Amino acid sequence: MTLSGKIREKKGKKGKEGKEREKKGKREKKGKREKKGKKGKRRERKGKEGEERERRERRERRERRGGKKGRKGKKRKKGEERKRKERKEKRRGKESEEVFTLGKEKRKTRGQRSGKLWTGAILAAFTAAAAVYISMLQMEKNVLEGYEKTEVYLAACEIPAGQVIREENIETYIREVQMDTELVPETALTSPEQVLGMTVPIGIDSGSLLTMGMFQEMDELLAGMEHPVVAGFRADDLFQVVGGVLRAGDRIHIYSSEEEEGTFLVWEDVYVQQVFDSGGNVIESDDKTTAAQRVNIYLDKDEVERFYTGLEKGSLRVVRDWK
Repeated sequence: MTLSGKIREKKGKKGKEGKEREKKGKREKKGKREKKGKKGKRRERKGKEGEERERRERRERRERRGGKKGRKGKKRKKGEERKRKERKEKRRGKESEEVFTLGKEKRKTRGQRSGKLWTGAILAAFTAAAAVYISMLQMEKNVLEGYEKTEVYLAACEIPAGQVIREENIETYIREVQMDTELVPETALTSPEQVLGMTVPIGIDSGSLLTMGMFQEMDELLAGMEHPVVAGFRADDLFQVVGGVLRAGDRIHIYSSEEEEGTFLVWEDVYVQQVFDSGGNVIESDDKTTAAQRVNIYLDKDEVERFYTGLEKGSLRVVRDWK
């Protein structure tokens, strides 16, 4: 047999085998289709009730198979849900913290801004007030500069009538103050030394502005005497010395009382120059309690002999002039 014949024979054999395989495959496919068709028909027969029953059975089988595993799964689910919730809460907490910190920072920045504004406003108000105060002081200074000040003298306390101003008491009765020049009278004291040795004919109230018209020169008091001298006597030498209340500056009238000639006026308006206490200290005119023990008066030189003669006789009487 030739080579080509052999090849054809092999091909023929293969072709027969291939055809048989194809037929077999078709038969198997057909059987499968028939099986499927049977199942489908079975399903259709069962219908909806069968499907529900099958589903129920499958569920029961799963539950029976699951058992404890199902409970664990539920617990696991619950745990996972709890964790999810916790994660959400943490996220919310972080967000709230971030919001709080942001709000805090905003409040801080706002507070800082407002604080800066307040400090700026306070500083501005303070500088404005200081400027107003300085300007007012300057205005006051300018106004005051228009008024010149002059030294004047006031009565430091009440100066009684008849008080003689001496170096020992000048600081007690006179004090210095400043006054606008326009308000100072022309006769006002310009120096305390102006009234040294002068007397006060009328009492002066405390705080009064002192003028020269309030004081009297001793020469004016003694103008009616040709040769005035100071005559002194003890209170005991005179029958009556007005209860010992005589003071410097007082005016007294001296009478003579004799049996033959009677009582008559000898010296009128005699000026009391000074009085002393029992220790020899000068009694000031404002002292109303200390009793005078020695009295000095002004008399004309020609009348001194007659005065002391009357003292020896004890015939002289003293009356104080209350004017």
